[in-house]
Amino acid sequence: MATIYKEVDLFIAQAKGEVDPKSPELAEARGTMKDLSAKFIETKDKGIRTELAEITTTVTNTIVRGKTDYMERFADVARTGINVKQQFEIERDLTSAEWTAKGVAGDRGTLAKEYVTMNTKHITTRPSISFMDMASGRINFDRIALLSAEKIDNALTKEMETVLFNAFSVMASPNYETATGIDQTLLKNQINTFGTFGQPYLLGDISKLTLLDNISGWNGKLPEALALEHNANGFIGTFNTANVIRLVNPLLRGSLTNTILRKDLMYILSGGDASQRSLKAQFEGEVYMREQEDFYTGDYDLMMGMIAGFKVVGAEHYMGVYRAQ
Repeated sequence: MATIYKEVDLFIAQAKGEVDPKSPELAEARGTMKDLSAKFIETKDKGIRTELAEITTTVTNTIVRGKTDYMERFADVARTGINVKQQFEIERDLTSAEWTAKGVAGDRGTLAKEYVTMNTKHITTRPSISFMDMASGRINFDRIALLSAEKIDNALTKEMETVLFNAFSVMASPNYETATGIDQTLLKNQINTFGTFGQPYLLGDISKLTLLDNISGWNGKLPEALALEHNANGFIGTFNTANVIRLVNPLLRGSLTNTILRKDLMYILSGGDASQRSLKAQFEGEVYMREQEDFYTGDYDLMMGMIAGFKVVGAEHYMGVYRAQ
């Protein structure tokens, strides 16, 4: 693959929005992929087929890594090799200080550390494409990589949401709150509580973030700067000291209303020490691939997979989940 690093770099830059989709450089890179596909049809050289798979997987892996960086705001993230059992450290501070009579020692305590592991699971996506479509340019390799990365990212995000909700929905206030719409008292209490551990962040679907405007205390006209911000984003970027961040929530295929993630959940996070976050995440290795030519159709069958896991651990949880019914 050393001879086509330029094409790989261009596809990665294009996925990041750094390259014009109509640029001649991108067209040339796509042409290289077309030529490789055409050469495979002509020669049936398995080395070419493997090379095409490596290119697709390399681009997909880089896109997935960029897309999952935001998870480090939610979780204590470990990226390890495959089959490595990550030991997540949980610190328990049992020390104290108290007033005593002169010469009398107070209660003794210790700083304890516990270690937990998690079970990881396998995510796969398996695009099957006609070599003729690739050789003719009807399907571009960078499009395959981008769609594969999106599928893997969506699966990871959904799993993280499920693990968080299942754990926090049975917790008491302020870790979990629920109300009709936005209850200002409950939400502000969560922000104030978890804001003591670092800069607070409030994340959610745009449909819920827009509800914050109704309780922000602006009975008259918004100041011009906030009005412009609201017009640009659909919400005001700060609420009760918390930075407000919109979660990317794609629509399910075939629907204009249903989304990958739930719309009713908002997350109150702290920007403090990552090791203190009760949500732990592990990524084993990178995106890997297997490939073959379909025996019956002659199509290019590519399986890309990733191993990852999420787990809520510990007795103290420095984040909150708010459900706006």
